[in-house]
Amino acid sequence: MNLPLLYWAFEQSGDSAWRQIAINHTEMALKYIIRPDGSCNHLVEFDPVTGEYLNNPGGQGYESGSSWSRGQSWGIYGIALAYKYTKND
Repeated sequence: MNLPLLYWAFEQSGDSAWRQIAINHTEMALKYIIRPDGSCNHLVEFDPVTGEYLNNPGGQGYESGSSWSRGQSWGIYGIALAYKYTKND
């Protein structure tokens, strides 16, 4: 759901780094948040220095590995918004 803010920063500043940050964020979400069955992890932890995946704690889901309906809808909407800006499949 934060992707539009990153694209807005790009549009307002003209600094293409913001667009690339948004694209990178989307790619990370597709790789680590969206599961193969289409459900979403609620939280995913990354190392702030290396960007390496660390963990996916339960968050507001039942437990680690469970899904959360509101978070699922945010995932669907966020990916749709990313497509709106990039037209990347």
